[in-house]
Amino acid sequence: LYFHDKECISCPSRNAEIITKPYGSIAGLPFKIIGCSESQIDIQDYTDQVTIDECLDSNFALVSNGSVFIRSCKDCNFTIAAKQLRVRDCSNCTINLYVKTEPVIETSIGLKFAPFNVEPSKVLKEANLLDE
Repeated sequence: LYFHDKECISCPSRNAEIITKPYGSIAGLPFKIIGCSESQIDIQDYTDQVTIDECLDSNFALVSNGSVFIRSCKDCNFTIAAKQLRVRDCSNCTINLYVKTEPVIETSIGLKFAPFNVEPSKVLKEANLLDE
């Protein structure tokens, strides 16, 4: 179940689900993910600000033409392209990252960073993340 209004899309409390948002389904709206566990969330469209809160043992792939905030997540894997990344109170997460600025990391432990592991696409171009 998604909550979708004109200003934001929310994806609350998923357990052991595979969720895909196809290209064209978000079109730059903010996206909130809260309380997911053992799930895979693949956002194939670009978003504005993204918040990912209190998730456990899940996998995420997304592109944001704004900021991505990851808070209080544990044992998750992220593939993220964004203008800014902020991480707080997370543990044992892996982040494959393409970001326009330096990431901001606060009170987190056991984080691993690696290069963005997806081929550049029209989503990255539309989010204004690719250097011309």
